[in-house]
Amino acid sequence: MIRRFSHFSLAAFVRLAMPVAFGLLVSASVAEAQRPVPVKPPATPTQSRDQVVPPAFYPPAGMCRIWINEVPAGRQAAPTDCASAVRNRPANGKVLFGDDPPKGKKTKTDKSKSSPTDELVDLINRRISR
Repeated sequence: MIRRFSHFSLAAFVRLAMPVAFGLLVSASVAEAQRPVPVKPPATPTQSRDQVVPPAFYPPAGMCRIWINEVPAGRQAAPTDCASAVRNRPANGKVLFGDDPPKGKKTKTDKSKSSPTDELVDLINRRISR
């Protein structure tokens, strides 16, 4: 039996394999460097879910105001009746009721209160029945 590749030694194999391995290593690291890395935007107060409402911008008693997040206080909608405000509230806004005091620091919470949705329905029903 004749061996054709008997002159192919280990040293020759290493000389051939080393550049191939090095090329694969470099190309893999370059490809990794080109992958986009997601960047988390810095947290700012305007990115919070609820924007802080200045006390001067709460509507008068008996009226409501639609407050749209990320809109300056001076550019918010004028006070209107509560039924219209609840009906026309956009997804990125909330309804401010004139009877609600401005929310500052949190005080003790009452565990017997119902959910905010139930409170809103009760408030609208009371205002409509007046």
